[in-house]
Order: sequence, then C-alpha cells, then structure tokens
Amino acid sequence: MIAKVDLLFINEAEIRQLTKELNLVKASKKIFSWGAKHVIVKQGEYGALMFTQGSVFSAPGFPLEEVNDPTGAGDSFAGGFMGYLAKKGDFRKNVFARQPLLAVL
Repeated sequence: MIAKVDLLFINEAEIRQLTKELNLVKASKKIFSWGAKHVIVKQGEYGALMFTQGSVFSAPGFPLEEVNDPTGAGDSFAGGFMGYLAKKGDFRKNVFARQPLLAVL
C-alpha cells in the first residue's frame, strides 16, 4: 500500500513501530524505500517534520506552559494540510514551490 502513497502522515510512535527504527531520519528513508514520496511525522506538542527525498522541514509546535488534552489535534492538522493540497491541485506538481510551507501551518 505504501508504494502507492505520495504523502504519508504518521506519528512518531507509529513510524518507529512500523519501520523498527528509533531515528526518524532512518525511519523516513525506510518508508521512501517502500515507495512513498513524502513523509510527515506528527510529534504532538512538539510540532511536525516533513521528510522528502534529500530534505527535511521542521514545523515546531508553539511552546506552552500548560498543554490541555490535544487529542485529535494531529488529525486536524493532517486534515487541514490535505485540504490545502486539494485546493491547490495535483500534489505532484510541487505545491510547495509556489507557496511556502509555513503558509499551510
């Protein structure tokens, strides 16, 4: 299934379990070897990392003194991200070359 995926959203625990790699860079490379083109690793209150072949983009979370129950926040982030891509059209035409990723967040 992953070979058919252009963009994989996954959290830290899931990617480590799936690939059996603790290091997120190594884990994303393993996912690429299975055919995915982009990997976004959700890191809870710490933000997210986007891996592509040869690059990584970090979108840190905003530090808060108290974090209330963030259940579902990562899925909401993924939904908003994919909604943005759907609005822009074909993901494979490199949407990010026309818009900085920060605009998505």
